[in-house]
Amino acid sequence: MAEQEKSKKTKKKKWFTITTDGLFNNAVLGESLVYAAQDLNGRIISANLMTLTDDIKQQNVNVGLRISEINGDTAVATLISYEMLPSSLKRIVRKEVDRVDASFVVMTKDNIKLRIKPILVTRTSTTQSKAKRLRRMATEFIVDFVGKYSYVEFCRGVIGRGIQSQLRGYLKKVYPLKACDIRSFTITTQGTPLTLGGKLEMPVEERKEEQKQEAPAEA
Repeated sequence: MAEQEKSKKTKKKKWFTITTDGLFNNAVLGESLVYAAQDLNGRIISANLMTLTDDIKQQNVNVGLRISEINGDTAVATLISYEMLPSSLKRIVRKEVDRVDASFVVMTKDNIKLRIKPILVTRTSTTQSKAKRLRRMATEFIVDFVGKYSYVEFCRGVIGRGIQSQLRGYLKKVYPLKACDIRSFTITTQGTPLTLGGKLEMPVEERKEEQKQEAPAEA
């Protein structure tokens, strides 16, 4: 331990530029002064999505990126999480509407496991049965969609709001929605992915989660 500290003292720190990967067109996230490249590997960085897309409409989302590659004096960070800010959720959830949440694990076409949390907000108060149907249909749609695409393709779909738009169109036959969004997603190693086999096959832990989520819709 003492030898490692002594070695560090004899070394000079070096500046590394931190960028995103191609998903955000290699946008620069900043710089970091470290002794060696391995000191950066695995580091997680938070950023507002607006700063990466130059789109003011994305300011209500924060993302997490993990440094996973070092090229010379450049560290490349890839997207690992996406989350809407609590303040933006409060603006869309008002009185006399119902909020329908869900939380489940899915697997992308290239075998990346994700926990996804969609949020639906109805235009007016609805019944528990319709809220439950909305939740199940949203879950089925997302499980089917994610299984057809790679992780990067899924990320592009969420950031570009294509998934949200398609989901809203799919659900409008059940009940008119004020908001239909992906509240968050994150890469995970926990949980059993849901599968579609004619009928949605939901593991026990996910069924329990669904039951918990029913409470907000009764308000």
